[in-house]
Amino acid sequence: MSALRHSAEAAATPRDARLSLETLVGRVCQHLGIASAALVAGGQTARASRAREGIAYLWVDLLGHAGRPLAPLLGICPQNIYRAAAPAWERLLTT
Repeated sequence: MSALRHSAEAAATPRDARLSLETLVGRVCQHLGIASAALVAGGQTARASRAREGIAYLWVDLLGHAGRPLAPLLGICPQNIYRAAAPAWERLLTT
């Protein structure tokens, strides 16, 4: 197990695991200053791409949810969910 993965698992609390996808999307979009509708509409801006990356990383790597069901919600291919890796997103779970 990588050190990053181990620290991420240690950082996730039971409260984090109950965080809804809607709340997570809202936090990421607010952090980046975009509307969540930009994700659904398939926006290709750098901010929309960054938001998708952050949501995927937090939802799958930190919170331990499956990525495949998330892909259609973000308008991307399932394999792209697992490519996201950005530890800077972790701090949004504690706000």
